Amino acid sequence: MASEFDPSLLDFALSQFFSLSLFKRKKSMNMIVKIFNGIIKNPTNQKLRKLKHSKLLEKWGAEVMNAALLIFQIAGFNQTNDTNGVTLLCFTNEDLTILEIVHASLNERVIQEEEEIQAKRAQISAETKKKSSATTTAEAKRKKEIKEKLALDKKEFEAERKNNPIKSSKASKIKFGRRDVAVDFETSGG
Repeated sequence: MASEFDPSLLDFALSQFFSLSLFKRKKSMNMIVKIFNGIIKNPTNQKLRKLKHSKLLEKWGAEVMNAALLIFQIAGFNQTNDTNGVTLLCFTNEDLTILEIVHASLNERVIQEEEEIQAKRAQISAETKKKSSATTTAEAKRKKEIKEKLALDKKEFEAERKNNPIKSSKASKIKFGRRDVAVDFETSGG
């Protein structure tokens, strides 16, 4: 890859990567940031400069790896084969300027996305609170109306009782069994 930095290519690569769903790219995005940050903080550590392509592909999947591969290449990583035939992504540049630019741009997009998510959460939370307060006020109003109706019904019932005091029951006493049948039972006694 050429040593010249093309900002439009970086924007394209980041747009491609961020066009994937957050669910697909969240882990890979955090790992890329950690890898770049590790190389910037400790540029002499060769372990951080070599990544196994197959391991990343296994962790992230083909779709995410294809989008991330362009970011790695812009940052200065090259695909090489190991003596065992394993494909590696190797950072061979001694100059970390392009890597720092890519790292800063990626961090900026991550922070921007997190702010957008927080703004959406705040908006949804405000809408939910508004709906729940409207529901709560409607429910409180309904309860108040029911209490007022019960109080009015109680007053009407008490006023009716004052006009018509409680009297004894008008029902006739119920007698069970027939008494008008003259049947004599003879018992044979022994």
